[in-house]
Amino acid sequence: MKRWTKQDIELLTKLYQKYNYRICASMMGLDAKIVKSTLGRYKISCPRDGRLKKGHKAWNKGQHVITNPKCLKTTFKKGNIPANSKWDGYISIRRDKTEIVYLYIRIASGKWKPLHRYLYEQRKGPIPPGMILIFKDGNTFNINMNNLELISRKEHARRNHNCKKAAKSLKETYRREKIRKRYGLTPITKHYQRIVNY
Repeated sequence: MKRWTKQDIELLTKLYQKYNYRICASMMGLDAKIVKSTLGRYKISCPRDGRLKKGHKAWNKGQHVITNPKCLKTTFKKGNIPANSKWDGYISIRRDKTEIVYLYIRIASGKWKPLHRYLYEQRKGPIPPGMILIFKDGNTFNINMNNLELISRKEHARRNHNCKKAAKSLKETYRREKIRKRYGLTPITKHYQRIVNY
């Protein structure tokens, strides 16, 4: 095992400012593991942290990607269409944000639309604001016009209302409001008037 003298530590510190520990080890004629453990033992830090210093100038500053000769080999030419791009009218299966699967149709490059909405608008005109198109049988792949129904958002909310969940939460709300009424406290919900009249 090597005994490190003060001169050895100073030399290692000086070398480590410019080179990594493997190069330092080869220059000093030592094993890389020994040098690495010595750096840790004596807490010799390296000024090279891999970050760019303030005022550093990039070699390609001011050059456009197309004019840069190093990038020309891998640059797509203007108007390039990838080999796997689809055509207008192509129908694809996709998921929306709620993870429900729908059929989509490509209208133009980079523009896709749900197929059921597209077909409905082609036959019956645009969907009015505040209205939504639903599937009567719940099957999103059944895009027959007889299966599509245009309803308001209010009606949609009423149909999807979870009565059991709502009843459970309302029961607890009513219980709290009855207690508040009994002790003459101010109401915390709009249900207080219903409880008073009950």
